Amino acid sequence: MEKENDIENNNEPSFTPNYASPPGDTIKDCLKATNKSVEELRKYLGLGPIIMAYLLDGELEITADICFKLGEFFNIDAQFWMNRELNYRKHLKRLQNEETFQSKNDAQL
Repeated sequence: MEKENDIENNNEPSFTPNYASPPGDTIKDCLKATNKSVEELRKYLGLGPIIMAYLLDGELEITADICFKLGEFFNIDAQFWMNRELNYRKHLKRLQNEETFQSKNDAQL
């Protein structure tokens, strides 16, 4: 009965990872799945090699323009890429906040 109440109250167990996976990880997976190269994508996006590396590492935010181009390149809706970027930045911020909170608590000890 308790489990039914949890479901009714939407008290499902949640998983909160202690890492943030950049959209570049998904881009790499899509490249592999479609047998395309980073170089092909880089040229399609019109990016230089260093900027492309920043994009794949999550150091460069994916703009709306890049989302649309990724959508065209992989035949995946641009909204997917926008959501992927937004969720990544949200998780990064959460981790930074947790790190700051932990540092403050450690300093008080």
